[in-house]
Amino acid sequence: MLSQLGLEFGDSSTFVSPEENSHNPIFFEQVELNSINDEILAELGGSFIACDVVPAQPDFTDELCTKFRSRVSTFLADTYSGSARIGLKDPRFCFTLPLWRSLLREFGFELRCVITRRANEAVVASNAQVNRVLELEHNRRIAVLSSWAASYFVRANPWNAVDFDMLLDDPHGVAKQLSAFVGGDPNLIESASSVIEPRLRHISGQQEQGAIRVDEWVADNANSYAVLLKMMKETGLSDLLRVSRVQHRNWMRRALAAEQDVRHDQVVAEAAAVLAGQEWRASMDFAGAVISQRMRDLEHAVFDAVRREAELKGRIDELGRELEAQIAAKKDISSQVDQYRQDAAAGEHRLTEMADIHARVAGELSAAAKERDLLQEQVLGLESNLGRAIERGHAEAMGRQEITEQLAREQAAVAASKRELAEVQASRDRAREAAVVLRRTLDDMLTGSPGKTPAEPNEGETSSEEDSRSRSLLSRLLGRKS
Repeated sequence: MLSQLGLEFGDSSTFVSPEENSHNPIFFEQVELNSINDEILAELGGSFIACDVVPAQPDFTDELCTKFRSRVSTFLADTYSGSARIGLKDPRFCFTLPLWRSLLREFGFELRCVITRRANEAVVASNAQVNRVLELEHNRRIAVLSSWAASYFVRANPWNAVDFDMLLDDPHGVAKQLSAFVGGDPNLIESASSVIEPRLRHISGQQEQGAIRVDEWVADNANSYAVLLKMMKETGLSDLLRVSRVQHRNWMRRALAAEQDVRHDQVVAEAAAVLAGQEWRASMDFAGAVISQRMRDLEHAVFDAVRREAELKGRIDELGRELEAQIAAKKDISSQVDQYRQDAAAGEHRLTEMADIHARVAGELSAAAKERDLLQEQVLGLESNLGRAIERGHAEAMGRQEITEQLAREQAAVAASKRELAEVQASRDRAREAAVVLRRTLDDMLTGSPGKTPAEPNEGETSSEEDSRSRSLLSRLLGRKS
């Protein structure tokens, strides 16, 4: 995919042979590059296959870089012919990257690193198919330690992490991601994504659901490797490995020198020298085997310590969570206690207010009692006055009755007077009518015209004088008072 995005990986004829590695049709790994990295690891006292080296940054000294500067320069010139955008791929970079970083920057390259994540058990199973002679635990150590070391060293450069299964499931997305990272041509993304062949996933082993992001995976691996280096330094294992590497190199040099001496017949007693050389070589091989076994034992001890540390860390984290829960509960209880205290203070304040209110109410009740006594006295006085008033009322009622009776008598008298007056008025009216008749009669008698009836006077026209004359005339006629 990176090749299709424009990176030059060199002539495919110089790649690791696919005939010798039938599980993958193309490796993009330069044989010369593998050899240089193997020699670097040998200088560090181990090998990639044995996985018996745990390098730290201080191990990549200026002396070591100087030793490989010419070799790396020649390799770059012969393989890439001055190309500006080149690609280097080798799993050994997991342990040798600091040396290459120093030299590539010195040669004017801007280094960018791509690291791939794959499930450890899938890597172990894949390696077991290729390295059939290695034990399962050995392959597991290669997988774990390689991931740790790569994550630890890659952080010093611009880097990008790619998930192996995501590469096969979403090649277009990963191609787009890598193109942006290496500054590739966006028009090449389609062709780059088309080269992925899902059939090449021989081993299943995808990350579990809920797995952490690849950047967090890199950070965790780097932290694990840092812890491992710290433990090796604190336990003296780093110094022991360094001394063992020096001794191993010295023994190898002496063995090679002895072998050369034997081959060039420079020993006086050739047979004895050959025998001695063979014994020496055998002893060196034995010593090397013992040292390698001792290193593996120490590595097992370190890995076991790391595992125990991880377990202890998990337990510490669990205890931390429990402690946090207890602290939270304590804070909650403390908060409740504070609330209870506040409630108690509020209750005391309320009781004080109630006591004050009770005192005021008691005073008001005492005053009310006094007012009640005064009111009772007033009520008694009012009752006494009421009694006297009732008595006066009875008397007044009796007087009113007498007045009423008297008034009734007076009214009866008035009514009788009115009746008498009505009778008098009726008598008067009858007398007036009789007077009128008499007048007419007299008028007839005086005028001698009995048939002529004088006009009747209007009502109210009869004067008192006329009445008097009429009465006088009647008196004379009748001989009595009218």
